[in-house]
Amino acid sequence: MRKNWKSPGDVEKQEGVPDVTIGPNAQDDCVRLGAEAIGWAKRTPPEAKSGRIRRGIGMYTGAQHSGRADSDGLIWLDRQGRLHLPLGTGNIGCAAHTGIAGVAAEALGVELDAIDVTWADSDNVAWTFVTDASRSSNCDGKAVYNAAQDLINQLKTHAAGMLDIPAEDLTMREGRIEGPDGTGLDLPAIAAAAPKRTEFAPYYDAEADQSPMLNESTGKIDQHPPMTVKPATQALAQALQDKGGIVGLGHYVWNPSTQAWGASFAEVEVDMETGQVRVLKFVSAHDVGRILYRTGAEAQIHGGGIMGLGYGLTEGLMVDPNSLVPLNPGYLGLQPMTALDYPEITPILLEAPSDGGPYGAKGFGENPMLGGAPAIANAIYNATGVRMDEIPLTWERVHDNLRRAGKLMV
Repeated sequence: MRKNWKSPGDVEKQEGVPDVTIGPNAQDDCVRLGAEAIGWAKRTPPEAKSGRIRRGIGMYTGAQHSGRADSDGLIWLDRQGRLHLPLGTGNIGCAAHTGIAGVAAEALGVELDAIDVTWADSDNVAWTFVTDASRSSNCDGKAVYNAAQDLINQLKTHAAGMLDIPAEDLTMREGRIEGPDGTGLDLPAIAAAAPKRTEFAPYYDAEADQSPMLNESTGKIDQHPPMTVKPATQALAQALQDKGGIVGLGHYVWNPSTQAWGASFAEVEVDMETGQVRVLKFVSAHDVGRILYRTGAEAQIHGGGIMGLGYGLTEGLMVDPNSLVPLNPGYLGLQPMTALDYPEITPILLEAPSDGGPYGAKGFGENPMLGGAPAIANAIYNATGVRMDEIPLTWERVHDNLRRAGKLMV
């Protein structure tokens, strides 16, 4: 199996878009540690199993991209020295806001609670392309990191004139700009005296942050997309600047070499008479590049894991063959997993920092959801010797496949 997956430095060829060189990843460790956690060494082939209730272990491994398109970042230091982070990131329950705020806090050398984080009102936040494609921590996070660098550069420039110390000799530490001898200024003092910004060019890393991007107006790839903030972000920056203080701006275009790899493992029991499948344990190992917020990342594995298990076991859309009207359009009819169905889930987080993300962070929205269905299907095969080629893997469907294969016990 190992020969069938990509390694860092391998090239992915994709029709219609530039070739992608795969960046750093920890897929080998995801598979190794996940296999150890599920007990892969005890796995036996289907022909070695007998009896009505049979156990099996299966796995899935693969990559998920970390975004698409571009993002703006904005951090405002008001005249009183308070830091504000208006995020365009939608709050869809994945704790990205906390992780991105952590990026800003780390870059600025302040505590997390020193930053006022807002979102949800598109008139008063930095522009972002969209909240999907596992892009928030990677794309929005890197744009915010860049905004922090822009703010630091301005603080050093302003403080250099006030302290008569070259800007390159100044550092930012714990909410102060300081020189080599410890002489420095607090942020409120610099913010109150700072002149109004007249240009709005964002900070970005020319090597890591500018990548080819699909131009949705023309349908063509723009090899060198403009590294400027969108009009909405500039308008917000101007409005905040009019209130005083300093506005930092950042921009980032998704780097396609930043990929989040993962591996999922499931141990199941299959009733050879009824087709009932019960998941006993689920292990989800993921390379997230850099852990920004461990509690949120582990919660993402639990939440994504249970969604993936529901997708694989119970959630099937039924459509009337005559009218083509869905017969179970609501949550109740789709039968999502509940707390009563929740198996033991073991999260494993690994770090292989990317070249593009903030502190090497990768996207982590969708990856935990992807492995449930294939891992369970492979575990069913390991238990029964019968392949399942359609989801959800309901009792009825497993029962019918066992019957057709001559494996059903009666």
